[in-house]
Amino acid sequence: MSSNRSSMSPEFYTMNGGDGPYSYSNNSHAQRILIEVAKPIIDEAIAHELDLRNFSLSSNPFSIVDLGCSTGPNTFIAVKNILDCIKQKHQSLGLTSQISEFLIYFNDHTSNDFNTLFASLPPDRQYFAAAAPGSFHGRLFPESSVHFFHSSNAIHWLSKAPEELVDRKSLAWNKGRVHYTNAAEEVCDAYAAQFRKDMENFLDARGKEIVVGGLMVLTVSAIPNGMCLSHQNPIGLMYDLLGASLMDLVKKGVINEEQVESFNIPIYVVNPENLREAVERNGSFRMVKMEMIESILKINYGDEITNVNWWTRKLRSGNEDIITKHFGSGIMDQLCQQFTVNALETSNDFNALFASLPPNRQYFAAAAPGSFRRRLFPESSVHFFHSSNAIHWLSKQVYDAYAAQFGKDMKNFLEARAKEIVVGGMMVLIMNGIPFGMSHSQNPAGLMYDLQGKTLQLPIV
Repeated sequence: MSSNRSSMSPEFYTMNGGDGPYSYSNNSHAQRILIEVAKPIIDEAIAHELDLRNFSLSSNPFSIVDLGCSTGPNTFIAVKNILDCIKQKHQSLGLTSQISEFLIYFNDHTSNDFNTLFASLPPDRQYFAAAAPGSFHGRLFPESSVHFFHSSNAIHWLSKAPEELVDRKSLAWNKGRVHYTNAAEEVCDAYAAQFRKDMENFLDARGKEIVVGGLMVLTVSAIPNGMCLSHQNPIGLMYDLLGASLMDLVKKGVINEEQVESFNIPIYVVNPENLREAVERNGSFRMVKMEMIESILKINYGDEITNVNWWTRKLRSGNEDIITKHFGSGIMDQLCQQFTVNALETSNDFNALFASLPPNRQYFAAAAPGSFRRRLFPESSVHFFHSSNAIHWLSKQVYDAYAAQFGKDMKNFLEARAKEIVVGGMMVLIMNGIPFGMSHSQNPAGLMYDLQGKTLQLPIV
């Protein structure tokens, strides 16, 4: 056995097992769509790049590995697609009589729910199945033993969160956040550096394990070159809301601030340029093609991705393990409730908004979802703020201290805008108001809500 193993001690986090309402198997349809959309790209790679003629007739069985398989059923769909294409290539090359037996290794962390995975193996499968537990950031197989590696939506998970994020003396201290979404440049750089280290280890290991002429296909979460992870990206928005929700639980006394400051999500969404650089720098593989698959969620889900409960289930099915290992198992219900409340504040019908954009507009348009009582943009990035008839809305119902609540909300609003606006910028606010000395009962809005309250108190006949 090779002694060249990774010396890292990865943090083992897995998706929710079983088949319950918050299980990964019941909340991973988006990942399934990604596998289906990527199928033609994988088929093309197998047809043009997998060197079946070079494999010895004694290379039996033909080994395929799915890295980061979780609990199914998506891994079975990916494996079937790969097998069908390999068999088709055998036939096209006239090698039907030489088709090997297939051995599929399903890889994930040792704490993965392999029981659920194997209980749902397709009964009509045409391959042998085995588990390969362990972190894909280190060695998993003997040298030159694997013919095909596949991974879909997995390698964005880092082996660990960068250590600088919890160092109060570091410029990368990630105070008040749990991810690098809209964070300081030093935080983003720390994540990028950790991804480079992990990718180097990943490629080193796969380079030793794959046979000559073999193929590796990776489908990864990514953002376009030159774009920062922000609220405009679903992953960025989800983890920013998670951080805000945890801080809300701090204010409620459920957890303490030190717990939040020592917690960071070990996920990095790479861009194509950085991924290509990582592969070229390592030298174990030759990259033959890279293709961006854009707007998968929007194209295939439509309005469902604006459903707050859908995102809450996504958060829980994929992150409950890492959250409860840090904060304890009793936090999840309260956290999900708070996450739902905060997510509702960000929900808006952006579909209708963008559908009505003026066709002759002379500007670029982008969505910035989130509560305006919190940070929405990087520091010194906005030249002009405008708000009309909006900031009179409070962040929550307050029955005996509306003025005090408005004062708190206005303080948060102004502090956020002050950080985001450039020197010499301007902000114009148009808001509901009443003259000095006028009571709210004399105001049309006050009269409307007074009448609404009386109407709700009328008896039902």
